[in-house]
Amino acid sequence: MFGDFFAILYIENMNKEPDKTGKNRDEKGRFIKGVSGNPKGRPPGSISITAEIKKKLEEVPAGEKKTYLEALILKILKRAIVDESDSMIKEIWNYIDGKPKERKEVEGGELPFKVIIEKDDPKGTNKKS
Repeated sequence: MFGDFFAILYIENMNKEPDKTGKNRDEKGRFIKGVSGNPKGRPPGSISITAEIKKKLEEVPAGEKKTYLEALILKILKRAIVDESDSMIKEIWNYIDGKPKERKEVEGGELPFKVIIEKDDPKGTNKKS
């Protein structure tokens, strides 16, 4: 869903004049290789929610023997196996092997190029005729 939106957004923005401000861009508005687009980095005092969650997952709750991470994994596996949740099995599979790639073609009017997004299909069931 969002992939289609971003592809369309990218195509629409291709026709606009590039931003040529700043010392980190060349004459065409592209970032110069090896020059940071964010030279000051993350502002002091900002937090990463992901980092905080990872720290918390390593903790063992009071009165428990397992970490939050171990408890979370057991809950996920219970939902997939014991509760027989096909959607949870699919999510686990996607995290282990990665989501399958899709192939989509987007063409339109005055655009100077075509966007193609491919989906892995080892059995060849989605091939164009």
